[in-house]
Amino acid sequence: MTDTEGRFTLRTYDPDDGAVIGLHAVAVSKTKHNPKYDLTNPDKMFVDLLPLQYAQPGSSQLTAEVTTDGENNFRFDLTD
Repeated sequence: MTDTEGRFTLRTYDPDDGAVIGLHAVAVSKTKHNPKYDLTNPDKMFVDLLPLQYAQPGSSQLTAEVTTDGENNFRFDLTD
């Protein structure tokens, strides 16, 4: 979940525990509820707001290295 400015806090196992230390492939997705959703088509309950390439670590080409030093703030500029 993001705030109105697109900021988020990563959760791994417990609330506010952050990410595991190391280099990670990153996937980013954002959806909203489909106002035209009905029970006859349950696959369309949500609409993707970002290009699908970002939803999979293999195709997003996004990475982040989490360290024990610093605040570990990451900015991902999605250009499509």
